[in-house]
Amino acid sequence: MSINLTQPLSPFLKVKMLDNKEKTLGLVKNKVQVVLSLPNISNFTRELKTTINTFDKSVECFIITASEEKSTNKIIKEYELSKANVSLDFKNFAMTFDLNSKENGLKKSLMIINENCQIVHKVIL
Repeated sequence: MSINLTQPLSPFLKVKMLDNKEKTLGLVKNKVQVVLSLPNISNFTRELKTTINTFDKSVECFIITASEEKSTNKIIKEYELSKANVSLDFKNFAMTFDLNSKENGLKKSLMIINENCQIVHKVIL
C-alpha cells in the first residue's frame, strides 16, 4: 500500500443503500470506489450502465441521488440496477464531500476513491 501525499484522504461515511444495508465510503478496500452523485436519477443513462457493467469486477459503484424513492425505483427497474449500489442518503454525503446544492441539495459529480482511501478524481459535472 502506497499513499500519495498530494492526494486528499477520503472521509469515512456510512450510507444506507436501497437494499437497507449500510456501506462505508472511504475505507481501505480491495476495489476502487466510484461514486456518482445525481440530483435527478432520470439523468442516469444506458452508457453509465454499460460502464458500470464493464468494471463491475474491479470497482465498487455507488449511485447517490436526491430523487424520490418512486422515481429511483423506476430507473432501477428500467436499467436493472442493484439496490445495493443506489442510495437516497444524499444529505450527509453532500455535506461530507462538499457537494451541497441550494437548488436540489446535491451537485452532480463523479468521484473516484482508490484502494488506499484517497480521492484520486473528483469532478462536478
